[in-house]
This record gives sequence, C-alpha cells and structure tokens, in this order.
Amino acid sequence: MVGAIILAAGSGSRIGTPKYRLPLGTSTFLQTIVAQATRLGLSPIVCVVSSAERSLIAAQTGGSVRIVVNAKPERGMLSSVIEGLRHLVESPGALVMPVDHPYVSDSTISALVRRIGVHPDHLIKPVFQGRGGHPVLIPAAAFHAVLEADYSVSLREVIASSGIQVERLEVEDEGVVRNINLPGDLRTAE
Repeated sequence: MVGAIILAAGSGSRIGTPKYRLPLGTSTFLQTIVAQATRLGLSPIVCVVSSAERSLIAAQTGGSVRIVVNAKPERGMLSSVIEGLRHLVESPGALVMPVDHPYVSDSTISALVRRIGVHPDHLIKPVFQGRGGHPVLIPAAAFHAVLEADYSVSLREVIASSGIQVERLEVEDEGVVRNINLPGDLRTAE
C-alpha cells in the first residue's frame, strides 16, 4: 500500500495564512487532500505540520491521519519530506502531496500509484504540457537516500545524486502545476 505525506508545515507568509486553512468549496485545502488520499486508499496518511499548527490540524483531520511535527520547517520542504518519510519506511512508495496543490485529480493520483507497480524503483513525477508538477511518488528504493540527505539540498538534487531514475508521467491535469502561493493565485484558481 502506497503511503501519503501531506506537506502542511509552511507558514504561508506570502499568502498571509498557513495554506492548509485556505477554503476550497465547503472544505479547506487540507481537508480536500486528506479526503482524496483516503478515498483513493493511500495508507498510511501522514500530515507534516509545524508545532504551532498541530492542534488546529489535528482538529481539521479528525484523527484520520498521523500528525507529525516538523520542529524547524524553515529548513525547507525536504525537511518535511524526511519527517514524514520516517513514518512510511514499510511502504513501497510515498506520495508527497504539498497542501498548496489541492486541484490534482483522482485519476492523476491513481495513475501515479499504478506506475509504481510497473516501475517500482523509479520516482514518478506528473508532467502537464512539459511542466513537472506535484505530487511526486518516491519509491522505497530512494527512501534511504532521502532520509540521509542534508536539509540544504532539494529533493530533486537528492534523487539525481542517488541514481534513482525519474519517470515523467504525462497527464492531462493542470492541477499538478497549479499551486497557490499568493492571494491572486486563489482568484485564478476559482
């Protein structure tokens, strides 16, 4: 069973609030992504959060996910990936789902999970019209390299130096490249 790491530790400084709180219909970004991961059978689901937001996120997820605190999220996204991955070491892969990408379709996530069955040693990255996006699926073969990485590098650099092959999976899903960073991004996403 492929696990999920939902990255929700950022402060959202450019948009003015932590992104997991942003509304999406009658839900929030975080609730939307948790519901999707649950619906698609990803397990376990780990949500990496800052210590300041832990109780609020736990309330939003209703105990349906494992909450993991990144004590120093300012170290960058890789630090949150590492914190989450520590709880998925028995999984054949980990789908890394940034909370600012709530528009990814179910069919894209299902396609990513199916591809790891075909290429279990490849990192699977969705691509829309030539642009790489999220979520990415890290294979178990790369877990050690990621867990041992220095926080100063990016996941891309870790994978490149590990020798793990990257499969770029073409999808017809603009959601993989539609992330929300600024207030104007919310208006264009509606």
